Amino acid sequence: MAASWKARVIIMKNSHTLAVKGLLNKNSKIFALVMLSISFLLLILSLSFKQGIDNFVTGTILNNIDARRLMVHTEETPYEFEEAIQIVGKMDHVLQAYSHEKAYSSGVLTQKFNGYDGMISLAGAASNTLPDVTEGRAFSDIERKAIIIPEKFIPDSNANAQLKNKSDYIDGKELIGKTLTLGYYVNTYDENLNVISSEPRECSFTVVGVYDSQHVFKNNNTCYIAYDDIYQLTKEKSSNIYDYSLFNYLFHVIVDDYTNLQLVQSEIESLGLKADIAFTFTTDFAYAISLAVAIVSVIMLVVSLVIILVSMVKSILRNIKYIGLLKTIGYTNRDINTIIIKQYAWLSLIALFISLLLSLVLTHVIAQILLQGEIVMGLFNIGTLIAVLVAIIIPLLVALIMQAVLRKISPIEAMRIE
Repeated sequence: MAASWKARVIIMKNSHTLAVKGLLNKNSKIFALVMLSISFLLLILSLSFKQGIDNFVTGTILNNIDARRLMVHTEETPYEFEEAIQIVGKMDHVLQAYSHEKAYSSGVLTQKFNGYDGMISLAGAASNTLPDVTEGRAFSDIERKAIIIPEKFIPDSNANAQLKNKSDYIDGKELIGKTLTLGYYVNTYDENLNVISSEPRECSFTVVGVYDSQHVFKNNNTCYIAYDDIYQLTKEKSSNIYDYSLFNYLFHVIVDDYTNLQLVQSEIESLGLKADIAFTFTTDFAYAISLAVAIVSVIMLVVSLVIILVSMVKSILRNIKYIGLLKTIGYTNRDINTIIIKQYAWLSLIALFISLLLSLVLTHVIAQILLQGEIVMGLFNIGTLIAVLVAIIIPLLVALIMQAVLRKISPIEAMRIE
């Protein structure tokens, strides 16, 4: 009796080993491992790319000065122009409030660089509204005749030149400490605003620093000078037409962060003033990019989950015969589910490790080669977190699905399946 019992135990043990090996044979294991690795890789890469795009949009398009600018109108309001500027300028989250005449100007460089036409755009700024200076220094609030130029300087008014000659730029760093001289004309107008005469003038600015124009979505001929310098240029260039300015009711407001833009807008409007976002297209474009990438990421997430579930279930259904063998030697559905969970948990962990290694390489290749380093894709992000959670949860889900299937299949039916 003892020998017979031992023999039965050995037979059951061998049958168990055979059934477990059959449940996840070599082909099934490779198939499951490949599908899991691909799915995890898609998850990590798609959500890494989304995070990279979000960071890029936030750090460039949404956080440049234009995207944080409001235009405030004082027409038909109870406030005088200068009074309104002072009140709004003291509000929370407001960095600067200034008249439209201190916003923009332009000029032609008397020096010629690399055959460019020398036209530059001038934007008013203070120390707290300048883009980040990458080399040199920012100018102070009281400093005059200082200028910040792009790192890749292309003084040309032709938009095509800006696009075509990105590789043929002037190194702005080499101009730090040097003087740029602008030429412009002072016009005289008649009562009908026709130009009577033009007198050439010049003014010089010292280059004190450079900024990354590509990072803040500016043309490579956009330079920054003090608000008061813009004002003097505008006043002198417009000369006697200045009294007829169409913008003496309009002033600009720069907010500290784009997330506070609508809050400040609401506070200004509560005073009875009219405030509009200056560059609505810029912010809408940024949000559209983020939304499009988010939709693609969600689609990739769904596709990845479907691939994982289908591949896992298909892999197990191919081995119903071996599951039947387990049932014939006394294994319950619960025992089989435990085996499935353990085996596919190990597969998930191995696949996750493989996909993380591949992602580490691919995120670097995509960011540095395809995106030229302008968009940084990180491996440690929500995509990796979701992949880890999926690696833990998917075996449980597959086991639950298989439990519903196995309850309807008897051991004899399972053994008959070819």
